Amino acid sequence: MKKIKVFREKIGISSRELSRQSKLDITVISNIENGKTKNPGIYTVKKIADVLGVKLDELID
Repeated sequence: MKKIKVFREKIGISSRELSRQSKLDITVISNIENGKTKNPGIYTVKKIADVLGVKLDELID
């Protein structure tokens, strides 16, 4: 889900800050952004979308 990184960089926050705000481990964020986690759970993606200020469907490929 490389879109997460694009949106994150667009609003100017680090992956560590996304991790903190979403209350998800930095490893989870990193694995999703780098494609190591192919199908993250919907609640995980929703937490990320909320922090990024985007709709859930904007992140789903």
